[in-house]
Amino acid sequence: MTNMMSGLGGGSAPAEGGAPTPGGGGGLENLLRVGQQMAEQMQQSNPELVEQLRNQYGGGGAPQPPPGTN
Repeated sequence: MTNMMSGLGGGSAPAEGGAPTPGGGGGLENLLRVGQQMAEQMQQSNPELVEQLRNQYGGGGAPQPPPGTN
């Protein structure tokens, strides 16, 4: 977990265009990038869990209708 969170550490984070931002903020793009990295690491370390979550939450495809609405 420490490796996954290392991208959230302090200091200046590169913003769009690669320039560091004051105060370490990276905005939404940085948050999304870190989330993607965490998802990739989860997929590599535990693919069964990722598949189970996809099936449970309907990820990777069209949104699923709530149960009982068909």
